[in-house]
Amino acid sequence: MKLTEHFSSEEFIRSNTASAHKIDNSVGADFDKLKSVAEMLEKIRVKFGAPIWISSGYRSPKLNSLVHGSSTSQHCKCEAADIKACKGKTNGELFKTILGMIKNGELKVGQLIWEKGNDVSPEWVHISIPYRKVNDILKTKDGKTYTKF
Repeated sequence: MKLTEHFSSEEFIRSNTASAHKIDNSVGADFDKLKSVAEMLEKIRVKFGAPIWISSGYRSPKLNSLVHGSSTSQHCKCEAADIKACKGKTNGELFKTILGMIKNGELKVGQLIWEKGNDVSPEWVHISIPYRKVNDILKTKDGKTYTKF
C-alpha cells in the first residue's frame, strides 16, 4: 500500500530474515505510526534529492528478537526505520542532510543515530518519530554504546 509518493508499506515490512525464518512480519494496530514515519522520510527524500532505501522498518517481536534488537525498539512499534542512501550518495551525506533539517527547524525526530561505520559515513542511519525523546542525536561508539553527536 502506498503511504507517500515514494514509500509503501511493503518497504517497511520487507525482511530477508523474516522470510528465511518464515516469520509473519505484518503490521497490526500501529499502522498510523508507520504512515507518520513514511511522511517523515518523504520530507527527507525531497530535501536529500535522491532515493532512500529502508533496510529495516517494522519488526515483529519475534523478528526483533532474532536480529538481537533492543527489547524497547521503536521498530516494534512502527515508529522507526534504518535507512541508507542510494544513487551514488553516501550515508554520511544522508545523515548530514537530516541533521541540517533538524537544526533548521524543518524536521523533528525522536532519535537520529549514526550507526557503526567510520568518521566519514555510518553503515546506516536510524531515525524515529518523536516520542518521549525529541531530537536525540547519537553516534555509536563501538556498535553497542551511544554518545551524543
